[in-house]
Amino acid sequence: MKPLSIAAVALAIQVGCRPSTRPCPNSCPKCPDAAKIEIRVMADLKAHQEAQAAGWKRPPPGFVFLANPARSGPLDSPMGFEKVVVEERAFLNACDMRGAATSPNPGGPGKWQIDLEFYREGSGRLAEATGRLYKSQPQGHMAVLLLGTVTSCPRVTAKIETGSASITGDFSESSAKYVVETILAGCPCARK
Repeated sequence: MKPLSIAAVALAIQVGCRPSTRPCPNSCPKCPDAAKIEIRVMADLKAHQEAQAAGWKRPPPGFVFLANPARSGPLDSPMGFEKVVVEERAFLNACDMRGAATSPNPGGPGKWQIDLEFYREGSGRLAEATGRLYKSQPQGHMAVLLLGTVTSCPRVTAKIETGSASITGDFSESSAKYVVETILAGCPCARK
């Protein structure tokens, strides 16, 4: 699987079974039980190299190890490691998303992208995280997980302050729609 990139950002999207810890901005009573998407920051390359050298025995404080079955990048990228090191706590979840949709990817004929829009509070956390990762040297990464599986570890290429982002890559129309349906299932009040 080729690494994905996100226009001006890289997101970690994890679809799991744990309920949201934050209330839905729309006061949707179904969201706390249905929020299954988390977005997490990824540790830097040095932390990955040190964890691998130590046999993946103990993550740095505040971080956890996740299996990386996609393992499609070189070892100068976190995507090349058998495991990824991500923060324990998510900074966004499905209820932070105002909506998700698919659209043709202007960067590639026949390719599709996933467009995400966040509520104000989520947009602020997205701006803080992407700003922190963009300023780090080398620029930071986030891990993209779908259904608990790592699919990509794109690099943050800019701070996102607009409250929206596009996930681009080698998506067909049907695979992009599947990702959007998965995101929308995480919070019933998010819209297409």
